[in-house]
Amino acid sequence: PDSSNDNAPGSAVTLNVLGNDNDPDGTLNPASVQIVGSTGPGQPLSVPGQGIWSVDTTTGAITFTPSPGFTGNPTPITYTVADNLGLVSNPATVSISYVPVVTVTNAIVDESDASLTPAESGILRINGQAPSSIALSANGATWDGSKQTLFADDGSYKVEVGNGEYKFTLEKALAHANAGTQESPAIDFAFSATLTDQNGISANTNFTVSVFDDGPTVGNNTGSIKNSSGETLSGLIDYNLGFDGFGGVKLQDLNGRLSSRSDSVTIKIFDSNGDGFDELYAFVDKGNQTTRFEDLTGDRMVFSLLPTATDRVVDGAYKLVLHDVLDMPSQLPVSLAFDGASRVSAGQFSVGSLLVEGNNLFFDANSKHIGVNNDSVLDRGEAITFKFSSLVNGVQLNEFNVDQSGPDRFTWTAYKNDVVVGSRANVVAPTNGGLTPVINVSGGYDRLKIEVTAGKFGVAGLKYTELGAQNLKLNFGFAANDGDGDSVTGSFTVDTGAQLSTNTTSVFPELQHPDSLVH
Repeated sequence: PDSSNDNAPGSAVTLNVLGNDNDPDGTLNPASVQIVGSTGPGQPLSVPGQGIWSVDTTTGAITFTPSPGFTGNPTPITYTVADNLGLVSNPATVSISYVPVVTVTNAIVDESDASLTPAESGILRINGQAPSSIALSANGATWDGSKQTLFADDGSYKVEVGNGEYKFTLEKALAHANAGTQESPAIDFAFSATLTDQNGISANTNFTVSVFDDGPTVGNNTGSIKNSSGETLSGLIDYNLGFDGFGGVKLQDLNGRLSSRSDSVTIKIFDSNGDGFDELYAFVDKGNQTTRFEDLTGDRMVFSLLPTATDRVVDGAYKLVLHDVLDMPSQLPVSLAFDGASRVSAGQFSVGSLLVEGNNLFFDANSKHIGVNNDSVLDRGEAITFKFSSLVNGVQLNEFNVDQSGPDRFTWTAYKNDVVVGSRANVVAPTNGGLTPVINVSGGYDRLKIEVTAGKFGVAGLKYTELGAQNLKLNFGFAANDGDGDSVTGSFTVDTGAQLSTNTTSVFPELQHPDSLVH
């Protein structure tokens, strides 16, 4: 017999069939080689669906040329050959075999968003075509031929095959080795596949699916909230724990001393339902004994930081709810000296943002006093007005008693938006000069008129408190953990104030664990 093995599918193969034939008493005639079944010596034999066998009458070599698309092993043939005396040999067998060409690709699967099922596909082909049948196997898995699917015995994955492809689907989270702040190594699944083509030729191959871990991500948003009861700021700690699932979120109070309506505020963090998601409560402890979540019922709640969803969710956020107003921090007083005064007009001087008005104003560069009627002092009956760029309160004049004949006296009138909001007559200034009594008006004022009623004094400056927007910063920390221990930590600040609007500010990029990397 003559044979040729391990040939490339679709290629023509030639065998020198006479190479191992001989005639003890003569010579072989190459032109006499006849394929059994053909019409005669040197004539071809066509096998439907397979190809054509032909003879080279010069050498006696036999060639098989496969039909287009035929990649299998042809049915063996027989041939005879005659010697120089015309004697014909017994039939000898010729066989040819081909090695199937298998195309297979590995796959990488990323655990990712909790709302997406991790899945990836790969190629399984034989001789460039989809197999007519595929069978898979792997340790710890069972092949279901009727469904053309390999199922993991623990339910963690399945691999479906069809149309020259496989699809790996992760059915539940895997317990990856936790590498701390580093990316966790992938978990590799090794599979064996038996592919059979349309001609019944089979081949075995292997492929690998690598599953990479995911990690929690957090949109570390900030924002502002109006200091008013009932305000809610949503979209804080915008977490996604990923396919690994729960975990949870741990909170941290980073605030200093807080108060509400002059009462000290206590902050406690609880996981009241044991779901792994902390809740933060800020309250006025009425009984000074709140240590458990249940004890809050008797307290005055000020604000809370809670999960937005009432049920445990893998993809969610937190909300800050203001149940009562917070006290704003006291503002530092402003001390303004007149040494930087500059003339605007005959009746106006500016000192920073302050505008001083009066009849024929005069500034003494030596004493640094501002007076009226071309004098650096204010006499009885003379008036001076201070216009502020914003609301102020608690104004005090830095007064110098000039004649020392007794205590100076003055009348003040306060205005807000050109409306009188307060006044007082005959206020007594310190005998030896200095800061005058505080001029307080509920809600503040933006203009103050001073009229001297007794004595003579100079004014070198003012001391007051600006009543601009007072804001308070609330500070929090957190750690978001997924089901296999990956963690993302961060902190954020929320501004609160009576004149602020309630809105969330997005901060980019979001916080990620290294396992959140998509491969």
